[in-house]
Amino acid sequence: MAVDCYSGVQDLNAVALVYDDICELAHSGRSCVARAWLSPETAQRLLSFHNANNRPIRPSKVKSLKEQHSAGKFVYNGETITFGTDGNIMNGQHRLAMLAESESPIEVLLVFGVPVDVFASIDTGAPRSAGDVLACDGYSYWNQKAAVMRYLHTYEAGSMGAIGSLRMSNADFLDSLERYGDAKVERSIVVCAGFSRITRPSLAAALHYLFATVDDAAADEFIEIVKDGILVGRRYSDRLMAEAASQLRATLTNFVMGSRRPFQTTVAGVWIKAWNGYRTGKVPKILALKSNEPSPSVHGLEGPLGQGR
Repeated sequence: MAVDCYSGVQDLNAVALVYDDICELAHSGRSCVARAWLSPETAQRLLSFHNANNRPIRPSKVKSLKEQHSAGKFVYNGETITFGTDGNIMNGQHRLAMLAESESPIEVLLVFGVPVDVFASIDTGAPRSAGDVLACDGYSYWNQKAAVMRYLHTYEAGSMGAIGSLRMSNADFLDSLERYGDAKVERSIVVCAGFSRITRPSLAAALHYLFATVDDAAADEFIEIVKDGILVGRRYSDRLMAEAASQLRATLTNFVMGSRRPFQTTVAGVWIKAWNGYRTGKVPKILALKSNEPSPSVHGLEGPLGQGR
């Protein structure tokens, strides 16, 4: 006889549960689930009275979740807030901390009655990266595009290359790729493919994207010279461009050969200075970025990225 695969399976409709309801379920000894709407007040009480022996809450994670919630990107996705048989939270404290600091409820999936001794096995899987999300959404060059967008975001923030201070959710990457233009980002990646060891291909692609926003053909030629050097017999469209790009190539080579590798903010800065020197007709004799010097902006690039290219 065929087994009825739907036996015991129920549709879950979200209901509004207050703190007392959740407290009763958490201490009932039952193994059950509930799809529910939680209020900020309920989240705060759960954290105050049901979060013993959990890891410290990371403010940066809470801030990131709050930004998603404020932007309307925090949606019900089946991730659980899990309670152990002792009534304490085993998973989901950061989402509750975000909700406690918010003004509107969120929809969650609550799981009760999980054995306390399995706590060490929770959240041990590999987190889904931005590249994973882009791949699942059908994009090509997913990891490269995620890396390029990180650099473009730091440029817009005023310090290109300062990746360590960047906070982006996976949803932000999808939104950004739509804004920057998938085809435009991909073209920059292809142009900078096989870049030599003197600079990171993703940084080169991000810079090509910026330069190409000003002048497509000039950006292609500039990248070609930085990548391959001045080629005998090759005619270049602009002597000053060839000079600036060649000088940049020499500077980047010195960086690689030196005993101390520069910060990516410095590398990005000398790239932009070389481009700006070509565009303004004043290539500096020495390409450098002082420690207290602000990150330069690309000459001729005005307005938000992803517009008008």
